[in-house]
Amino acid sequence: MKKIFSLMLVLTLVLGLAGVQAFAAEEESKVTVKNIHMQVSFPVKDKLENPQQVSDNELLDHVDVIIPKLTNFSLKDIYGQSYNDSAVMKGKVTAMHAFLYALEEKCDTEGHTDGWDWVRENVTVGYGGNFVSKVGVYKNFGMTGWMYKVNNVLPMTGAAQYELKDGDQERWGFATWGEEW
Repeated sequence: MKKIFSLMLVLTLVLGLAGVQAFAAEEESKVTVKNIHMQVSFPVKDKLENPQQVSDNELLDHVDVIIPKLTNFSLKDIYGQSYNDSAVMKGKVTAMHAFLYALEEKCDTEGHTDGWDWVRENVTVGYGGNFVSKVGVYKNFGMTGWMYKVNNVLPMTGAAQYELKDGDQERWGFATWGEEW
């Protein structure tokens, strides 16, 4: 099972990074999608790698939101100009855009002014912007980690390579590979 998960992870990363050259030369143009239904499920404490090291007030609530209008943005706006966002489709709204937007809107309860403080401090995105490895205390380990579905289908591409369309339903979960979530 670990070999299958590892193979799927490598395949996802390779396919996502293969598109880097194709998108590198494109100018960033603004596009908008409408009515994206976003859900993010956070597991119970026992699902974490080291549950005894996490206090209950660090656990996050379920996110369930309709994003009426979402315009693409650069991950450099969140993580700084030196951030490598080479795998993010330019001129498109992707599953990663909607995920980060929904987390910032629902989890930033302190009313930060620049709009990305919560995500910047709590979400780790790697592999050119294609792979989520941590949200708050929920950090990938073994075969357990962040996965997403669009319209109840598990895409075989990284979230930054999945273009959203009006009305799509996106769902993220912290799950173990092979388990239904």
